[in-house]
Amino acid sequence: MPDPTFDVPPPAPSRKSPGTFSDRLDPFLAWMVSFRDELVAAVSWMSAAVTSVGNDKTAAGNSATAAAASAAAAAAYVDAEAHVPSAAYVVNDAVISNVNHQTYRCITAHSGVTTDPSADATNWVLISFDGDYDSLRDKPTLGTVADKDTGTDEGDIPILGAEGKLPLGVMPISGSLLAVVQDQKAAGTSGGGANSGWNTRILNTIAHDPYSLVAVSTNTFTVSRDCVATWRAPFRGKPATVATRLVRTTDDATVGNGTHAEIGTSDNVSLNLDTEAESSGFAILEAGETYRLEYYKSGSTVSLGESVVGSGIPAIYAQVFLWS
Repeated sequence: MPDPTFDVPPPAPSRKSPGTFSDRLDPFLAWMVSFRDELVAAVSWMSAAVTSVGNDKTAAGNSATAAAASAAAAAAYVDAEAHVPSAAYVVNDAVISNVNHQTYRCITAHSGVTTDPSADATNWVLISFDGDYDSLRDKPTLGTVADKDTGTDEGDIPILGAEGKLPLGVMPISGSLLAVVQDQKAAGTSGGGANSGWNTRILNTIAHDPYSLVAVSTNTFTVSRDCVATWRAPFRGKPATVATRLVRTTDDATVGNGTHAEIGTSDNVSLNLDTEAESSGFAILEAGETYRLEYYKSGSTVSLGESVVGSGIPAIYAQVFLWS
């Protein structure tokens, strides 16, 4: 509580000065009202101050008593001798146990007792420390580990899972790659032919998923947290137009459209040449939802990609990248 303050009173009205009496009366009465509130606050402050002084006095007295007891115990500790069974002892006498060689202070006057102080809590109290926490007097009870506010909320400490991974609620900063889903085939295997109209592209492999974020089933994938998806889908063939889109399976809603691309020209047809193109796009995904990647083809013969023969590495075609 801050120290009390009082406003300076305005000039008081006086019957000896009738010319200023009326002008001074109203301000003076207003000051008296505020002065009453200031006085009440000052009385509360003084009461609290008196209580605080009393508490400080009590605390000082307790500290002095404790210091005197500590001094007496220290003095007794220095002068302690080996315990003599059956001897007469008075309060504050100090002895050294013949069993554990620790120092004890007498708390009850007694004589004729043969029990060693280490086993006689009625008459003796340990005043030296043997390194055992249980030997301390007035010690706090040891309980469970203090709450560390573990969890995934702001200010919490995340705990690694059984596989040494962070929980889903604790993810890298925005823009970090979380997972990759692919259409992956054995080396030398082509992507297959493309049908006209809208069709589902194959997605059969989780290529990267350190946070166990995604599950794949029958050319669809399900995400366990909100994220951003980008994708790339190759095409190869003669004159045709292609496009892609990402569809939510629960309601067949399109959540993201890919770029349109043209494969080949009339010159390619005359020379019987195949050309390649790619459609890409992005979408915002919701936790718990399942999605599929679709392609559209209009035109001549088109494949969903060709493998490099003899490369010896898996053939990768459509890819979906999931980002934080």
